[in-house]
Amino acid sequence: MTYKRRDWHFWHAAPGTAIVATLAMVSGFLALSISPASAATTTTTTAPTTTTTTTTTTVPGSNCSASVSGAFLDRTGWSATTDAPSSSADAPDNALDGNYNTRFSTNEDQVSGLAIRVDLGAARAFDELAMRAPNSPTDYARGYDVLVSTNDISWTIVAACTGTANPEIVSFPTQTAQWVRVVLTAASTTDWWSIDEFDLYSSAPAPTTTTTTTTTTTTTTTVPTTTTRPKPVPAVAALSTRSTVSANKVELRLLCSGATCRGTIRLYEGGTLLATKSYEMFAGTASSWGAYLDSKALLLLVNSRYHTVNATEVVTVTNGTTVRKQITLVGPAVTALTTRAAVSGNKVELKLHCSAATCQGTIWLNYGRPSLANKSYGMVVGTTSTWTMYLNREAMHLLARARYHTLYATETVTVSDGPTVHRQITLVG
Repeated sequence: MTYKRRDWHFWHAAPGTAIVATLAMVSGFLALSISPASAATTTTTTAPTTTTTTTTTTVPGSNCSASVSGAFLDRTGWSATTDAPSSSADAPDNALDGNYNTRFSTNEDQVSGLAIRVDLGAARAFDELAMRAPNSPTDYARGYDVLVSTNDISWTIVAACTGTANPEIVSFPTQTAQWVRVVLTAASTTDWWSIDEFDLYSSAPAPTTTTTTTTTTTTTTTVPTTTTRPKPVPAVAALSTRSTVSANKVELRLLCSGATCRGTIRLYEGGTLLATKSYEMFAGTASSWGAYLDSKALLLLVNSRYHTVNATEVVTVTNGTTVRKQITLVGPAVTALTTRAAVSGNKVELKLHCSAATCQGTIWLNYGRPSLANKSYGMVVGTTSTWTMYLNREAMHLLARARYHTLYATETVTVSDGPTVHRQITLVG
């Protein structure tokens, strides 16, 4: 009560004094609030930034369905990086090692923005890019941009393509740059993006410098030549020297170098054509090709001494040199000689030849999954025998309902201690 009374007395007994004191306090507070000496100063500093730019104007003259026409650039000193989650086995540098058995791969389905960046080590002139993946033929880029740079900061798009097949070869006006980047612009939910080999080519002629000297002046004149660098020439090497015939199939191995190789493989014995097979390969690859001997070739093999034939392999090469090589064909232990058999009642006869020490096993006739007939056999070396088989009820029913009463069946001959023989055979009702 005393404090309240004293307070009341202060405001009411001396109102003028209280007002003056209050105004003094407010004035002091305002002075402190706006005093320049007590105001805080804030300085904002903006750090410089580095901006990477991409020129989005596509250079005219690009061709996304080009073929290689320029000179191959040596890739010594090149390196590659990627932003894809590639494993060490699928590292980007694999695309520069000259080995089609290694590759760069994204290790995930294709999405827009994934890229591979190649550093050429120094500025080079080029106008063609080839991305090849013969061992991953469906892993081609579904859509991609090709960009070049002289400083690894500013990039220019030189081609924008939609991928349709492997390999992907694109040409564009001649560029002089140290870095090349390929960026995906489309997605695939079924395939990764893989590159076995990343190659650049240049069709630009090299300039020639001529120096003319007189007694008073020296003039240096640069004259561009009109010499066109030669295109890479496809070359094929036949690697097989001896091949065993399985049923009527013989395996022939080829090596392709220079450029893409295509043509035909033919096997001759004297002037007799034994088999023929078309082929197509990428440069730097080795592949086996299966050629099938016809019935005359099989008879020749069966009747030859030791069941071997010394044949000539002739490989034609489009835009290249034809290759000839001697090859020894070795017949199988058992040869199925029948290609067409008439069914009498439910009986069919099949002829076999034995070229091993002793041949024994089982003959099966199949039409898809259903087994039509089977028969055990045994033969001695060098003999030809006819074996009678009896078609089962299901086989006779199929034959009766077949068009023209004809079935295209498979004859399978198992051989003890030897490879199984398969042969297509026509059964006529």
